[in-house]
Amino acid sequence: MMAAAGTPGNLTGQQEHYLKKELISLQLEREIASLSEPDALRRFGAPFRSDDANGSSSSNGKNGKLGFFRGRNGTASASLGREINEINPGESDFPILRHVFVNHIRSFPFLDQAKEIEFWQHKVQTFWEIFSTKRISTSDDRTEDTKRKRLVFQIQKLIEIMMSSGIRTASGLEKGVQADDIDLGTTTAGLNGDLMKNLGAAGVDTSDKEKFMIANAVDGYLINEFDINVVGVRVVQEKKRVRSQSHLDFIIRTGQENQKEDIYVARRYSDFRLLHQELLHAFPEKSLPRVPMKNKHFTVVNDDHVSHSAPNPAALSETAIDNPNISPRSSISHAASEASVSSVGTSGSMSPYPSPGPTSSVSKTLTHKFSKSSLRRRKSASFPSSQVSLTKLNANRNDLSIANGTTEVNGTPKVRLPGELQRLSLRAFLRSLVAIPSVAESEIFRKFLTDRPFRLSDITSAEIADIRLRRQADAVRLEEQFEFYQIASRRARELDGYMTEFKKDLIQRDGLSKFFNEIREKDRLADLAPQYQKFVEWARIEIAATIYHLFIGQDGASEVLAQTKRIHRMMPYALLKNVMRFSNPVSMMKAMLDLFLAQPFGQKSLLQRMMHIILYEDVKVQDRAIQLVRKKVDNDELCDRIQKYIDAEQEVRDQINWESQDEEIDIIVAIAKTDQIAPPINPKIIGDVINSWIAWNIAVEDVTVEVDDQIRYFSNLKSLLKLMIRKRDKDMILAISGERVTVELLRDVFTMFYQPLVRVYKSANVYNSVSDTAAFVDDLVKTVEEYEEDGVNFDANALVQKFIDLCERHQESFYRFVHDVHIHDNGLFTKLMLWIEDILRFLRDGPKSTIDMNELFNMATTTDVISLQTDEKVTVDRDQLMKEIDSMIEWNRQRKAWREKKTRDKLREGQRRANGENVDDEQIDEDDLHESEWKKTLPQVLNGGDFGLNDEDLEDFAIDQSNLSSDESAADDDEWMDPIEYERRARARRNRRHGRNGEPPKPTIVEIPKLVGPFVEQLRVVLS
Repeated sequence: MMAAAGTPGNLTGQQEHYLKKELISLQLEREIASLSEPDALRRFGAPFRSDDANGSSSSNGKNGKLGFFRGRNGTASASLGREINEINPGESDFPILRHVFVNHIRSFPFLDQAKEIEFWQHKVQTFWEIFSTKRISTSDDRTEDTKRKRLVFQIQKLIEIMMSSGIRTASGLEKGVQADDIDLGTTTAGLNGDLMKNLGAAGVDTSDKEKFMIANAVDGYLINEFDINVVGVRVVQEKKRVRSQSHLDFIIRTGQENQKEDIYVARRYSDFRLLHQELLHAFPEKSLPRVPMKNKHFTVVNDDHVSHSAPNPAALSETAIDNPNISPRSSISHAASEASVSSVGTSGSMSPYPSPGPTSSVSKTLTHKFSKSSLRRRKSASFPSSQVSLTKLNANRNDLSIANGTTEVNGTPKVRLPGELQRLSLRAFLRSLVAIPSVAESEIFRKFLTDRPFRLSDITSAEIADIRLRRQADAVRLEEQFEFYQIASRRARELDGYMTEFKKDLIQRDGLSKFFNEIREKDRLADLAPQYQKFVEWARIEIAATIYHLFIGQDGASEVLAQTKRIHRMMPYALLKNVMRFSNPVSMMKAMLDLFLAQPFGQKSLLQRMMHIILYEDVKVQDRAIQLVRKKVDNDELCDRIQKYIDAEQEVRDQINWESQDEEIDIIVAIAKTDQIAPPINPKIIGDVINSWIAWNIAVEDVTVEVDDQIRYFSNLKSLLKLMIRKRDKDMILAISGERVTVELLRDVFTMFYQPLVRVYKSANVYNSVSDTAAFVDDLVKTVEEYEEDGVNFDANALVQKFIDLCERHQESFYRFVHDVHIHDNGLFTKLMLWIEDILRFLRDGPKSTIDMNELFNMATTTDVISLQTDEKVTVDRDQLMKEIDSMIEWNRQRKAWREKKTRDKLREGQRRANGENVDDEQIDEDDLHESEWKKTLPQVLNGGDFGLNDEDLEDFAIDQSNLSSDESAADDDEWMDPIEYERRARARRNRRHGRNGEPPKPTIVEIPKLVGPFVEQLRVVLS
């Protein structure tokens, strides 16, 4: 559907909005690209100088492949200062970046005292020009997205949102694509009716619960083509020479996208540790998750589903779980003999069910109780599972029998599940590993998941019962989480009236300053205004939900708790408090800074020498790798030519890159053929390179092609180019670190930030917060342990209240800390609030002037305009321009529809997997799968629109960020991969960029860029 046409000579609101947005994007892209030039800051405007050390002025003419922008008069302005020349702000080549810098960076409270000449010109500008002349490799040089480029892209998008939201059009009619413009049918179309009925049984919002249960399900979603779950635990008895010993085996189910049946394997805890060690050796450059600590606690669940027509009771008492390998006997000896499990059959595996015993045998100190009511009450909870048939897991109850004498607590039959917390933490560990693409594809990881597999038919009925119970426990856990967040959300919504008033006060002019002035003036929370007290109450609920998720809700909760307790026990709070009370650690940083950055007699500082040693070692490693690859290539003439390309001037490298793009050949072929590098090489060598490139290209496209010497030859050339580029980068960074201005700039920046904090530290008695922190962690651990020990007695309301009470007990001490810091900040936080409000004021009100998009449109289509690319007059085709604007509107509409459809397809896929159906749809993006849906159950107090941000622009940013994140993780992971496999992945990423899982490709535009010149003229007036 195309946008509605405006009246003759006028644009519609949507046409104005998307034309303005695209022109801002094009201009900002040009400005950021221009910053890489050595003389960029000389054309930036104040506070940077426009002349060099000899007083010669920088040219505003065309320079470089992107070209630069003339001022309105085409010349640099006259000197505005006594000692230096400065570009008139209205003629800056960087109107957008300069506005952001002057109004929102230079005015930042820590930087506002920086001196114009000493800091910005002599240090920042000098350092920037030195850095630019070193020509650190770009994404074009490496044929890959560098981390620097991805960071710049994120900054660019944020500035685009800011400018698009702040700069208004003269008509005041602009608007983006609204939700009403998208028609996708009903949200629940295609979802199982029984599921919808069951989900709504509790009287809660069906859509919210449906999304929560499916999005957080433990089964059914692929991460890097793997669906992994630790589904069960069995106790295995090993006969030793003297006595028998037992250990836990964790049953792992692995499904893959194109795999008909799931694979089941059993691994003990030591196997997980061995896996981690092997992966560390295989991927030393990766930051791998740590193996969870060994957790010997067991979990007690209600036994409402299990038949008690047990097998031979004599077989149920052969071995007890109090073996030192698997029980908490070493730490809690009084309960050791009371925790036993039953053995089934002769296979060596043991059932996780308890032997007959008295009620008192369940020690609260020993036991982690999970469910707060019977599993029968949870029967209606729909829980997605894998594609494997559930027949085995839903076996007849008579086949899932356990001992007649079941342990009871308060008259309720109980079943003990050994290693339940360990199972959850190991599941989180495996899923963290599989999220790393290179680890997921490694032979080590695949062997761990598939070596020595077995079928469900090969295991005992008791082990099948264990799998079923743990699956039910997962369902109970998930529903309990939802109940917690539902109740927390309900309580938060009860405060909506008060929060509306708080929101109104906050978003109005000077709202933040008023809020923090209230904190500064009032000594206690009880003295705050009513709307602020209600905000504190709402914040308690938010923090309580976060604590619940970290320490109870997530799979790795037991590991987080164990780590917290370990650190808490080791932390010397009293000593730390006294050290902070009678000394000033922040002031000690100045002495340390002077020690490391001092340059006696103009020599290199200690920090520079340390950096030099580290970087020089890296350079030597790169050099050794280059020599090894050169030997493989065995052609010094060609290798030297590649090195000459690396060392050539930027203009020569740009010319060769353009030749590669124009002729659609690889950069290695272009280097061999070009006449830009002298002397020319033997034509036979060029022919060998071309032939090897063709063979290599075929191998990239066809995975069945056998890699021969010719293909390896070109792969080695690709590796050599990458290694030489990396070595040169390290050489340049080494040179930059040795510059005197680098040390001076580092010292000045550090001093600017730490001096204000030193003043706050001296006067605010920060040391008192150490005792408050210790008390809070004590209380937090105690609260979580109480839930683990006696969770069966908590209903959802009581559980929510318990964590809210935890926050309430410590809110006064936290408020006292914030209050003390504010009254002793010497105006620092006041300045910070004013700085934030200045940004919000720009977003809400924008500049005083507006841009007349209709005038721009009519002028550009009736007279010739100056192209910033060619610096020549060009004619704009009015009809084609209108088509391009409408195509941009349609593209944004389709993009929104694609995003919405992808979210709904995720729900449908989850339901089909829950029903055991095969799913042939494309894989859902991992970023969507990993979203913390539990956070969405709490109401949002504020949104971007409250502060003047365009919600539609924020949604577009979220899509771009999601795409960038998936590309970033894949690119980082592929860094050291074989060149052939790397190229395959790079091409796959490029294809996804142009149509990511069906994402509509951005239309090609030719006429819109012609309007950038006249648009910039208006933009300078608006922003100056």
